[in-house]
Amino acid sequence: MGFPTPIVFPSFRPYYKSYCPGTGQTANHCITGQCNSCIIGHGFSIYQMSDDTMGKPSIMVVEDEFIVAQDLISSLTNMGYEVCAHADSGEKAIQKAEQAQPDLIIMDIILKGDMDGIQAASEIHERFQIPVIFLTAFGNKSLLDRAKSTEPFGYLIKPFNEAELHSALEIGLYKAAMEKKLRLSEKRFKTMAELLPTGVFEIDYRHLITYMNSAAMRMLGVSVDDFERGLDFRQFIAMDEKPSSAPDDHSLMQSRGPTEHQVLRKDGSRLSVIADFAAMPKNEYNKNRTDVKPSGMLVNLTDITQIKKLEFQLHQSQKMEAIGRLAGGIAHDFNNILYVVLGYSELLMSGMPPDHPHFEGLQEIFKASERARQLVKQLMAFGRKQVLNINWVDINQVIMDFEKLLGRVIGEDITLTFKLMRKPAIVKADVSQIEQILMNLVVNARDAMPDGGTVSIETAIMELDHNYATARTEVTPGNYIMIAVTDSGIGMEKDTIERIFEPFYTTKSKESGTGLGLSTVYGIVKQHNGHIEVYSEPGKGASFKVYLPSFADEVCIMDPESTSDHMPLIGSATIMVVEDDPSVLRMTCRILSENGYNVIQARDAEDAVQQSRDYRQTLHMLLSDVIMPTMKGPEVYQRISEYHPETKALFMSGYTADVITRQGVLNKGLQFIQKPFSAKALLEKVNSVLYNTVSE
Repeated sequence: MGFPTPIVFPSFRPYYKSYCPGTGQTANHCITGQCNSCIIGHGFSIYQMSDDTMGKPSIMVVEDEFIVAQDLISSLTNMGYEVCAHADSGEKAIQKAEQAQPDLIIMDIILKGDMDGIQAASEIHERFQIPVIFLTAFGNKSLLDRAKSTEPFGYLIKPFNEAELHSALEIGLYKAAMEKKLRLSEKRFKTMAELLPTGVFEIDYRHLITYMNSAAMRMLGVSVDDFERGLDFRQFIAMDEKPSSAPDDHSLMQSRGPTEHQVLRKDGSRLSVIADFAAMPKNEYNKNRTDVKPSGMLVNLTDITQIKKLEFQLHQSQKMEAIGRLAGGIAHDFNNILYVVLGYSELLMSGMPPDHPHFEGLQEIFKASERARQLVKQLMAFGRKQVLNINWVDINQVIMDFEKLLGRVIGEDITLTFKLMRKPAIVKADVSQIEQILMNLVVNARDAMPDGGTVSIETAIMELDHNYATARTEVTPGNYIMIAVTDSGIGMEKDTIERIFEPFYTTKSKESGTGLGLSTVYGIVKQHNGHIEVYSEPGKGASFKVYLPSFADEVCIMDPESTSDHMPLIGSATIMVVEDDPSVLRMTCRILSENGYNVIQARDAEDAVQQSRDYRQTLHMLLSDVIMPTMKGPEVYQRISEYHPETKALFMSGYTADVITRQGVLNKGLQFIQKPFSAKALLEKVNSVLYNTVSE
């Protein structure tokens, strides 16, 4: 159904047969404003929409001259357009534009009332983005200049014919459709850009940021107000990058991504980013020309700061692991050598009076060997290769028991304070190793305060959550007991902190330290499945925080160096010693035989099995090396037990804990002593095994 044909009465007052929503009647209604619901001046559809009107462009007419409005409506109807509303003032035009939402508005510039067509068109364009074609009988320059500010879609100079009207409408509607399509495209682009986790920027030829998404604002730490005031992209380029990445001219716009850069946030902090650049040509026609400078560029920044941090942590972890493997690799041979030196020097001194001319020299050999043994133990601690005596431990109790010794270590000019959690700080750990951690951290704190100060030791239960663990690849989320040792000393630079746990790295003089104190702490913490953090700034002291998991599951064995003052060291039992290193074999057998034991020497596993088969008397103990060429120590013990079920076993090795564990020696019920050991430690361990005084 099209627009109804006007019924012309003798008075020339046009009427239309229509449905009036104001009265609910179908009748001949005057269209001059007698009814509040009529279209002229009131904005309802002049006819009921039917299927054949669907999809027609809807036009709104804003004209205060009645005859002109009627003529225009008639022409539009005859051309097949839908006239959806009419207004005769600027204020009504704004109201009805909001209600009817037409595809296009034909608006007279000169209107009755306080608001002319230009003002109304400006507000309509700003609020509803509805295109406007102006009608005017005046063509003066000042009026047209004002009209231009509203970005109209065309002008019609009165009088005009239907062809001119049709051309203006079609061009205006086409431009409106293209503009709408462009707005939708821009909205789609901005919506997608807002969803991106990366920073998206649009930059003009002056390097001013003309668009940035929310991620970009968060990345640079700027607000919407900062953006609206104007931001130069170059101010966010790190100074040390500007000579190569962002000098004057258009070098940034000529960049090709992806490239790595450093950017500065508003607060001065730095981010590492991967930047992708895409230059925008001045227009579509010269986009392929190389002689035309771009009008701007699109930039996409991906924040890789956290990735770089994780890469560094992984590199540090791999470096520490490599050094640890090296330490574990040399431990076996060093331990065997040190065992022979320690053993023979101790034996020689035991049979020599103190005034003998060589006694003092032997003492120095023994002391030097002991220092070397401690050095190897520290290397093994760093490499997480030492054998641990794991038990339930209350960290608070360990600290309180160790308080007096720590106080003597730090001296009178340093105040030692404690802030321990009220509940027991229970972990599974080796008490001696926890004491080693406390000692090394307190000594390190003391050395950082040459003029005195304060050292505080604190314990607390902490939850290291998923977010914390995500930023630190070696941390498992969970509950931890924290041990914090904080000093008021000279503090450290960032470069020092990054290397602080490396073996032999020290900021002290050669006479003051070996550089193994903190690396030992690091190794012990890692072997207890823990984590250690350092917080320090120059002049602001340092805080070392050790995190040990509660109820960590570790193998429990006896301490090889444990002593029992009342236990006799002289024996008479028969002991078979199995050792593939001749010097170690001779040394061990000599220690045992000189203290009353009947010793059977076996140079390898096969020899041990053969001798045990031939030996008809009681074989009280097997003292065997763990790792041997043809058969491991536990296998030798199993074979010998077939002939001598009464035999007990004690295993020894210079290899590291992980190797020993793989051989099954650390299983419950099997006894072990770590090389190198002193003669006294060996005799004590042998006696404890023979007389069942060891704890299972």
